[in-house]
Amino acid sequence: MKFIPISIISASLLLGAPLTVQANTNKAESLHKAFEEIDKQSCDDRKSVVEKSLVYSACTANVGGRDQFRFISVSSSIVETGDGIGYWYYPNGKVVAIRFFHTDELFMFDGDGKLQAELIRAQKVMVNGQEQFQNRSIRTNFDQEERDRLEKLAKGGGEDILSKFRSKSKQMAPKTVGTANLCNKAIRQGTIRLESIPNVTIVTRNTKFAPLLSPYPNVEAGLNRRYTFALSGSGVANVWKAPEMRLEIARQIINSCAGVAAVTFARNGTGESGTVGLFPDGSIKPFACAGDFDPRTRKRIPPITWGRQACDI
Repeated sequence: MKFIPISIISASLLLGAPLTVQANTNKAESLHKAFEEIDKQSCDDRKSVVEKSLVYSACTANVGGRDQFRFISVSSSIVETGDGIGYWYYPNGKVVAIRFFHTDELFMFDGDGKLQAELIRAQKVMVNGQEQFQNRSIRTNFDQEERDRLEKLAKGGGEDILSKFRSKSKQMAPKTVGTANLCNKAIRQGTIRLESIPNVTIVTRNTKFAPLLSPYPNVEAGLNRRYTFALSGSGVANVWKAPEMRLEIARQIINSCAGVAAVTFARNGTGESGTVGLFPDGSIKPFACAGDFDPRTRKRIPPITWGRQACDI
């Protein structure tokens, strides 16, 4: 269920449609990248069921125990035409995206099921007989009828498709997924990668789970803890220079350990640290710095809320 190849469409069709493209390109890129992260997850198993003229498909990930799995994405489509609908899911089982195959429309939702945007892929358009390239973008203006219809679909979660793959022999994992074995494996792999950097040692006594420093925005997600790697040695500076490695380690732990919403990499015995966390839009990314502490007001502006951390300790 990847993006289909870039095609050429009529500029009059594109520009004449009732679309308002969000000017904030950073938000557009953030949402597109968030969906790409969800979509590129590997399937441990692909399943399909054919009933009359419909094909039901599911991509699932194992989460530990025998016959325990969670859905990454599901779809239903008409055999002859391929028209249909696809759903993608957050790790907690809520819908993150819906795609209509016959129009290639793709809509994203936040962790509360609220419609965020339509994702518009990069494409070539014809303008005055000349072929021009248009960057990927988003649409955020929806009338109430359209918003209600899409949010109702997201709330339903594609249950008519999911039901095709549930049976007594296959038990769904809890919505807050992750088992001890899978979680321990992710932590072990993260430890190995960190200690593969010369002169980096994991301080075991301080490497552990702990409560979140700021509450996760979506209470229903059941995310209430973080995992901290306490690092020592002269090579820790090289850990800070490897943001992609930290991001991948954090992604594995967040997706594998129940209740975990963030992973902190900290130089042991100091306030030097960096945190990577899960955001309500489904993206996993580094936290930004909160404002410096003002000893006169004893406050930070902006304050430490989800997605921000103290950087002046």
